[in-house]
Amino acid sequence: KGVDFENNVWTDLSGNGNNATLVSVTGYYNNYFELKSLNNDYIKLLNTVLFTTGTTIQVLIDFSRVSGIEYFLGHAERAATGIRYNNIDFLIYSREVKGYTTLNWDKVTEPVLFTCRKPQEDKFEIFINTNLIGSIIYNVNSVPINLIGRRFDWYYSNIDIYSFLFYNKILTESEIANNYNYLIKP
Repeated sequence: KGVDFENNVWTDLSGNGNNATLVSVTGYYNNYFELKSLNNDYIKLLNTVLFTTGTTIQVLIDFSRVSGIEYFLGHAERAATGIRYNNIDFLIYSREVKGYTTLNWDKVTEPVLFTCRKPQEDKFEIFINTNLIGSIIYNVNSVPINLIGRRFDWYYSNIDIYSFLFYNKILTESEIANNYNYLIKP
């Protein structure tokens, strides 16, 4: 739903007008986009999401094909800004602040609900499905996001993306579980 390949548009089904442009994306199967780094596939949000204190990002994603450092969320005008996964850990980075912290997670071979919430300026909490896998302490005001499947400087990803959700609030663990039950266990 919400995909128009003729016009290369992924429509925001919430009705808020946060649509996206599909760039080189040709694989859409069973309600997911197959993004391939070899094809330079990615999705560009028409409006930048400011991932700042008091917000949450949720992505229903399959990391099975990740084979190196791959930014699955990034920004078109800001090099080295976004969220990446490299088979062993997650990293959140914004070029405005030097340094970073990683959070270990062993890849699984099925789609997962990746939830990242920012309850305070220096803390990001990451959930896989309904489990809090840990926190990243990184003192940055905001991380702008407007790319799915790459970052500014041509780091493309080999991922399958089912949905991208942004909330102007911190989702509770109950809300995360409800979304998991709706998106993964319908």
